[in-house]
Amino acid sequence: CEESIRMIRQYRNEMEEKVSCYLSEHSRAFESCFRTLDDAILQNDVDGFIRGNHEIQRILGKEPRFKSFDEFDEFMKSDKPLVF
Repeated sequence: CEESIRMIRQYRNEMEEKVSCYLSEHSRAFESCFRTLDDAILQNDVDGFIRGNHEIQRILGKEPRFKSFDEFDEFMKSDKPLVF
């Protein structure tokens, strides 16, 4: 038990360090993206909201599926399944 507890604490410390490092490296980018999202909401700008969302996805290592509301709307009208 003592060894397991020691390992869990070690893993926790490593995880906290990695998360802290990641967040400090990306905090400005996230703040900028959230400002973009807020502005888009206030201006009722769907494409601006999508741009802010895309940037967040890129920071997280994902590739955005839709580049505009029109692309999303076309997809929703199609019979294609949404696959993650």
